[in-house]
Amino acid sequence: MKAPIRPLMFVHVAKDLGPSMSHFEKDCDAVVKEVSGNDYGLYLLKNGKISNEVWWYHRYQLTVLKKQSIKKVYHLLDLWDDLHEKLDYCENNCNDDYDTYWEMADKVWEEYYERKL
Repeated sequence: MKAPIRPLMFVHVAKDLGPSMSHFEKDCDAVVKEVSGNDYGLYLLKNGKISNEVWWYHRYQLTVLKKQSIKKVYHLLDLWDDLHEKLDYCENNCNDDYDTYWEMADKVWEEYYERKL
């Protein structure tokens, strides 16, 4: 029996998720956000930073990675929260103009990925 996977653990998502999940991100690292029954919500990682939040992964699709510093997890989550606060600011200050929003949001995303851990 595999060890349980809990929130804030680092995991790797399998390369083959099966035909029903072929459109999901695969072969990537993630941090477990939440567990509900047999479903896992993950913060997917790209270049060492959170790139997306996704549900519906299953235990057999995940491999626990070596233990990571809990400080690193909280740092990643702080960066993610900061990103979303800035994106909310863009949404609230774009005067309902699609082009203005994306101009502002693109700069926020660019800054997020350029920021050092």
